[in-house]
Amino acid sequence: MTITRALLDGIRRVNRAPAVLAGVVLLTLLMALPLGMTLRGMIAGHLGDSLAAERAATGVNWEWWQEFMEQASGVGVTFRPTIVGFGAVLANLSALADKTPQVTVVAAAATAYILVWCSSPAAFSTATRATADARVRFLRRLGRLLLPFSAPRGPGGGRPTACTTL
Repeated sequence: MTITRALLDGIRRVNRAPAVLAGVVLLTLLMALPLGMTLRGMIAGHLGDSLAAERAATGVNWEWWQEFMEQASGVGVTFRPTIVGFGAVLANLSALADKTPQVTVVAAAATAYILVWCSSPAAFSTATRATADARVRFLRRLGRLLLPFSAPRGPGGGRPTACTTL
């Protein structure tokens, strides 16, 4: 399949399944909203009713931002200049490549998001096909992949028991 054909096929599938696209947008929002609300509360608590808050409301207050970064913990350490534009993506990829430890709650959210995205192509492909048989095959494949991770181990912690194979 050529690149152009693959692109057109992808566009056709997205057009046939707008609910899947809406689900991806909703999932992204649901994953980011709790972290964003936590960060909002931290920023509001740090600014309070200060003059720095007034200056931050009209533009970037670099001095306050530096002060906030020095005392921040948890999700607050992610509020740095690299969050502007595509810099956040590059900073996260760089930290991953450099094996730099990340904030636990952010790393957990990123891991969950990556797992969802890894299963998205198969789920999207299945959702856009008209046959119920394709959905059943997808669920069986998913079961083969995930069930061994959750199944009890055999005697001595060996291979999964026979009940885990489909």
